[in-house]
Formats: sequence, structure tokens, C-alpha cells
Amino acid sequence: MSVRRDSRRAIVMLALLVLLPACDGGTEPGEDRLLSVKQGDENRTFIVYIPARYDGEKAVPLLIAFHGTPGNGPGMRLSTGLDEIADSEGWLIAYPNGTGGSWAAGCLCLDPDFSGVDDIGFVNQMLGRIRSEYEVDMERIYSVGFSAGGVMSYRVACDLAETFAAVASVASSMSWAQAESCEPSKPVSVFSMIGSDDQAFPWRGSGPTAGHSMPIDSTFAFWGRANACEPDPTTDYAPQKDNGLDVRRERFQNCSSGSEVTQYIIEDGTHLWPKTANGTLLGFFERH
Repeated sequence: MSVRRDSRRAIVMLALLVLLPACDGGTEPGEDRLLSVKQGDENRTFIVYIPARYDGEKAVPLLIAFHGTPGNGPGMRLSTGLDEIADSEGWLIAYPNGTGGSWAAGCLCLDPDFSGVDDIGFVNQMLGRIRSEYEVDMERIYSVGFSAGGVMSYRVACDLAETFAAVASVASSMSWAQAESCEPSKPVSVFSMIGSDDQAFPWRGSGPTAGHSMPIDSTFAFWGRANACEPDPTTDYAPQKDNGLDVRRERFQNCSSGSEVTQYIIEDGTHLWPKTANGTLLGFFERH
């Protein structure tokens, strides 16, 4: 699985962007805090973005955003523009930092998996810290990840289905090892968005063994089965193109407990955060 290098050029740009304001639109930006939790002998850190609309009285949705590899929370924040969801909808967003710029996603494809890092434990501790300080709608906790962060988002769906109402993965796929060990405790809605020409996560997968990425359609089919959906997905095209490229939309129907399994394929798209991702993600999360 080719996830150890997302884009060196992007990392350089993100290092510069970290110095810019969180929001340059018409909505007044909010506050961001760097928080930490103790995990073993290590302090694990994450940014929480609190929009100006948050008043501390009404419980609001929380979105956890996992960065790609190599990367960090500030990079994910600036490269995706997800703060705009917080500003427009009043959500809280957390941007955690992985270990060594990566995640223990249970994929047998990333360094923290082999060094015993407990990132599920970290996510639980992070959620506990956020809930202790902010009013979180416990029925509306979501995750999204880019590239290796998308692999981590699939891990969350597998291991923390009771906590997360819906998860999303952008520009990534599950590994065979993840699929082998994944046993969600209940149906969880799953969204994916990927370019058909993504070389980091090839359409047909990166190989047949445990640590390789599965074909994109195999990951999609896995979640259709996990959520007990009807076996044959529907296919149409999204009304909005992505940077001029057609977007094919595939959805499994009648999934268990009102869950959803949807994937968007950007025709000829590459390993990037899609321009249409944020609006499409918001629509998906709001349905759950």
C-alpha cells in the first residue's frame, strides 16, 4: 500500500499555511485549542476548533478529522478547509496528530501498527477529554480521513461503531488485514470518495496479501455486506462535477438500521482532497 508519502510538495505548502488564519471567508472564525491526553508515557495531542457559533449551552455534532501520511493535524485542517463546516453549521472539529505522522489503523501497512501504538485508545481518550469540556451531541459523532487517515477512519468504523454515527474515507481503501479483523458491533454508515486514477490506492488494489490495499470496489462491497444492504448497488452521476471531472455515485440500498453505504468516484481523479468533498460530506453526515 503506497501511503507512506502523500505529497512532499503538499507538506511544504502546509507548513507555510499553518501561519495563516483558520478562516478567510465571510463567517467570523472561532477559537482553536491544542489539547493533549496521556497515553502511556506519551502526551498525544490534537487541535479542537470551536466555531464562533458555539455557545456551550446546546450539544453540537463533533467531527474527528484524520490526516494522511506523513502529516499532522494542522496540515489536515489547512489542506481540507473543514473549518468551514464548523463555521457554517456550528460543529466542533478535532484534528488529532498521529504517531510519527501516521496511524495504527490495523492495516498492517503503517509503521505505528508494528510498534504497538494504540490509536483506538487514543481516540477514546480524546473523545473523553472533548466531552468533558464541551457540549457534544453523543448521537452525532463523525469521522473523516484522507489517505492513511481514511484507513484510520475505516478502523474507527470497525472498532467504535457504537460511538460513531457515520464515518467517511477520502482517497483511500481498506487493507485485506483490516477486512479480515473488522467486526462492527452495529451497522455504521460509511462514505468514500476517491479518484479512479489514484495511484496511492490503485483501483484494483495494491496486492493480494494482508498489508496491501483492497480494490476500491471490494472495500465498497465489504461495507454493503457489513450493513446488510441489498446486494446490488445503484449507479448514477452526481449533478456537480469535481474540478471539471465527472463524479460517479454508487449506493447500496435498504441497509440495516437506516445505515448508508455510498461511494463517489471522480473519473480520472488523482490522490487529492476533492473540491466537492466538504459539501458532499456535510450532506452525508447530516443524514445520520
